[in-house]
Amino acid sequence: MKQVITLSKNIAILVAILIITLNTKANSNTPTLLDVPSYSFTSTQSIVKYISFNGNLVNNTVCLSWVTSQELNNNYFEIERSFNGKDFSTVGLALDGFENDANKEYAFKDNSKLLENKEVVYYRLKQYDNDGKFNYGSLLAINLKSNNKVSIQLSPNPFVDNFSVKFIGIENATAEILI
Repeated sequence: MKQVITLSKNIAILVAILIITLNTKANSNTPTLLDVPSYSFTSTQSIVKYISFNGNLVNNTVCLSWVTSQELNNNYFEIERSFNGKDFSTVGLALDGFENDANKEYAFKDNSKLLENKEVVYYRLKQYDNDGKFNYGSLLAINLKSNNKVSIQLSPNPFVDNFSVKFIGIENATAEILI
């Protein structure tokens, strides 16, 4: 007898369940082990659907927020930062968000001294599933010297053939993209 148990997104620790069927012999009160089923564990592929990933500068602190509409097999997010858009390092973790209707909201604040005297900082989300596999979310650029509070979002990251760019600002303006 073989059974497969599929892990849900809320399982943090795998728990093996052993079902023992006991049969009492007619001539004895001693239980006898008849059948011990074997179990194999499989997990589903991680699916995280993002609604938004935004950031802005408030009093020398970068405030990041993102919202997901669906999370399947999600374990946690790493928040990564870069000052050149290529070399990223982990600056924080988000283990769980706040439920809001069907969506989940996350927030992270970066007030590192490394942000001082920089013009632009880049952030991306590294989403880990329960199996330790990971995927990258969108790339977000925050202008640290602008009074316009402009941010630029690039997705997907990394990209192969196509990408989309979203500019967020409080004033209407023309943007130029150099590749």
